[in-house]
Amino acid sequence: MAQSCICPHCGNSFSVRELPFTQCPHCGRELPDALVAELESNYVPQRPFSLSLQMYAGYILGLLMLAALPWAFQPVDTSILEQLGIPPMMTLPPILMGTLSVFKTAFLLLSSRQLHRHDPRSRMTLLLMVFVFTVPETAMMAPMLSGSELGSIIFATSAIIAILSLSFAYLYLYHWKAALRYYGTLEYLRERGRDRV
Repeated sequence: MAQSCICPHCGNSFSVRELPFTQCPHCGRELPDALVAELESNYVPQRPFSLSLQMYAGYILGLLMLAALPWAFQPVDTSILEQLGIPPMMTLPPILMGTLSVFKTAFLLLSSRQLHRHDPRSRMTLLLMVFVFTVPETAMMAPMLSGSELGSIIFATSAIIAILSLSFAYLYLYHWKAALRYYGTLEYLRERGRDRV
């Protein structure tokens, strides 16, 4: 969030929208250390809209999944799968499905909590969350899906979705300008000992 300040050298006002900020944009002179420290201590990082949307969606979906965890360990109703032409053998054991649901729920809530607190570790947590939602289930189902033509199609589609999801998440978190600016500011505040975690 931008803050207004007055340069002690030239008397002009300016707004601080991102960190680090050590020079007056008008006269170019270095700001006093005390003023820089005050700006950093009062600075509130501006989370990109897309990450804010992810944060709220993660909270809502994570709480819903948390409430549904007792049913995550129940056997899958294979009658529905049979109607879709999917053999019952193409389902994972309930214990594995339940364990995956626990990890998915944990990463959803953890990533949202870290985003809420402006924690720079949320970037890695978000990437791991995408991994947990796409890769393990696809990998565990591979042996069961490879035995039929339909299974091979399902596995190939799932693998492509997993690769595309991970690629998009990586590019978004580590190369998108707004994310770079946001996480760069968080890392700077952390190095200066002024992070809000």
